[in-house]
Amino acid sequence: KVMAPISGYISSDPVEVRQYVTPGTALVTIEDTSSVEVHCNLRVDDLYWLWSTAGRMPQVEQEAGRPYYEAPPADATVIYRLGKREVSWPGKLTSYAGRGIDEETRTVPCLVEVSNPRREAATNWPPTLVRGMFVNVAFHAAPETPILRLPAEAVHLNNEVWTLEGDKLRIHEVQVAKMLPDWILIRADETDLKVGDQLIVSPLATAIDGMSIREKDTP
Repeated sequence: KVMAPISGYISSDPVEVRQYVTPGTALVTIEDTSSVEVHCNLRVDDLYWLWSTAGRMPQVEQEAGRPYYEAPPADATVIYRLGKREVSWPGKLTSYAGRGIDEETRTVPCLVEVSNPRREAATNWPPTLVRGMFVNVAFHAAPETPILRLPAEAVHLNNEVWTLEGDKLRIHEVQVAKMLPDWILIRADETDLKVGDQLIVSPLATAIDGMSIREKDTP
């Protein structure tokens, strides 16, 4: 009798009954159901915000004379959508899934662990997170760097933002931190924009800092 050290289900059993096997032969493959690892890829700038949330940038440590980097301890939510239905599981970024940046996608492969993939009180499908699901992963970041959120149409070519100060146009250069579908996040410590500034979103043929402009009356 062979007892498995984990709880799970048998995903393959290539050995038949009374079949002769040699030491080292794989008898079965058991999928661990106590936790699930979700593979995802993060951009380097996304990792920056997670490290900022963690309160420290990556620190090189030594183990057996070889340096390594640890993933930032970030909380996450794994989301599965089926039509209009949406279910989620709490997770945590545990490690990198490899070394360095992927050469093709220029992203960092990461692993998110879901310690409880089963939804005990689930009244709708699916009751558990299983292999093969295509999911979205949302990371919870609260970086120490102050961030401003601007409408996407307020950021013009060359990362310029125009504001109206009195009857003058002012041009501000901004550093884009993150692009969202309808919003753009910028670093507040790298611009002179302030909360409450009046943004200009209308396109202009020519924009010159300090030029006189007139606000069109709303009909």
